[in-house]
Amino acid sequence: MYGTPYLPLKIGAIIRNINYIKLITYSSQIKKYGISYNELIIDAETKDSYVVRQKSTGKYCIYYNDIDNNIVNSNRVRWNLAHELGHVILKHHEMVGVEKLYRDGLDDESYLYLENEANYFA
Repeated sequence: MYGTPYLPLKIGAIIRNINYIKLITYSSQIKKYGISYNELIIDAETKDSYVVRQKSTGKYCIYYNDIDNNIVNSNRVRWNLAHELGHVILKHHEMVGVEKLYRDGLDDESYLYLENEANYFA
């Protein structure tokens, strides 16, 4: 469905081929909103990545860090994208009825369950 299988998977290419998911970089958000990197991290509540589901359309946006060299120059970006894709494929947002999975938006047990499930997917 997403091309010839090979390892390592090109997770970004796979996500770009899914019509209901959009990939968005942290750098584009900084430019778009005229905010600093630190302001973005505070708002995002993570240095790595996160996914938001638009309830009205059912579409997703995966936001990921393309700025931090420790993340970009390692396999961390691939892991982050696979983890967020896991949340989408496993329908975590629909299950709990939220647009974004905030740490303090769910009880600890539910949050850890969803995070562990997305980690396993990744």
